[in-house]
Amino acid sequence: MAESNLSVAYADILSAVGELIGSTTSPTGDNLSRCNRVIQRGYRKVLGAYDWTMLKSSGTITFTAETSTYDLPDDFGSLVGNYFYHGESTGYSPITVTSYGIIRERLASNSSSGISSLACIMPKTFSGASGLRHQVEFYQTPSSALTVSYRYRILMSYQLDATTPYPIGGMAFGDLVMQSCLAEAEKHVDGDMGIHTAEYQRMLDLAIVQDRRNAPSALGYNGNGGSSYMNRSKITITVNGSTP
Repeated sequence: MAESNLSVAYADILSAVGELIGSTTSPTGDNLSRCNRVIQRGYRKVLGAYDWTMLKSSGTITFTAETSTYDLPDDFGSLVGNYFYHGESTGYSPITVTSYGIIRERLASNSSSGISSLACIMPKTFSGASGLRHQVEFYQTPSSALTVSYRYRILMSYQLDATTPYPIGGMAFGDLVMQSCLAEAEKHVDGDMGIHTAEYQRMLDLAIVQDRRNAPSALGYNGNGGSSYMNRSKITITVNGSTP
């Protein structure tokens, strides 16, 4: 489906920023480079301004028996909640995220494989060529090919340019990104905040309110209520010497 004709795109932002910085709506050469740097700063400012629902995605991991560690997606920023057994694997309790130290302690006392109940997120060895990547380790080491699902905050993998012209969030966030970029252009030209900074802040406040309306009202257990989830200890109450 085509993007809305009302959406603000890179060309619109470049034209507005170019006019503010260099008095031209069609910047070229060094002026174009300056405009692009300003635009990327403005775009990053919006992305980092709030924990946006549009910057959350989902994934699945299908276990390989006797394998405990799995790579996470390249755009993985941080986990939202826990891991949940998925599809035909439902019925087990959610996998709680804990620390690397706790996983090591559990492995020291029991290294056998089974149904995973804990996980820890770890950074992989950093590479200046590819950036920071993450992996997850599960305990107990999975003993069968079950599947877990999860949600995570994404790290944007593209910038605004002629090839990828639409900011994330589409039409609803286009004007916010425009004002953020113009606010950065104001600072570039005058070294100070001006009317576009004030307008950006106003639009940001409204966007946060709208985003909260789109967020789920509750998060909780996501299973069928069977197996280990239902096999929890029960409290027995005795009343006047008898147990109901």
